[in-house]
This record gives sequence, structure tokens and C-alpha cells, in this order.
Amino acid sequence: MALKARKKFGFVDGSIPQPSSDSADLDDWWTNNALVLSWIKITITESVRSNLSHLEIASDYWEHIKRRYSVNNGQRV
Repeated sequence: MALKARKKFGFVDGSIPQPSSDSADLDDWWTNNALVLSWIKITITESVRSNLSHLEIASDYWEHIKRRYSVNNGQRV
């Protein structure tokens, strides 16, 4: 909820894409991405955090966490 209130959730779900390397917005994007990534990391326990990859983009990090820890209930008949 806090990410949505601060208009930062797009860095998690990927809807705020990284600007091109010549964009004037690139520095701001990296700053906000780092902020969101740090928020994600501080909410994860140290033992779990130390086992996660060292991705630099918040949406990639979030997807990695989802793939690694999501529970699949299997097929339903």
C-alpha cells in the first residue's frame, strides 16, 4: 500500500520501465529503483535475503522472489 501511495509500485510490477540511456529521466529512475529495492530488501529476513540473487532492478528482484517462494497447489480437478 505504501508503494502505491508513493507512486512507486510501478518499479515492482515493471510498469515503470527503465528509460533509455540518453534520457534525462534515467538518473531519477535509478534513484527511485534503488529506494524501492532497498524497501523490499529490508522487509526480508537476513537469512532469506542472503540467499537471494544480487539483482539491481526492483522488478527483476521481485520476480525472482515470487518464482522462488511462490507455492504451487498443483492441478485442480
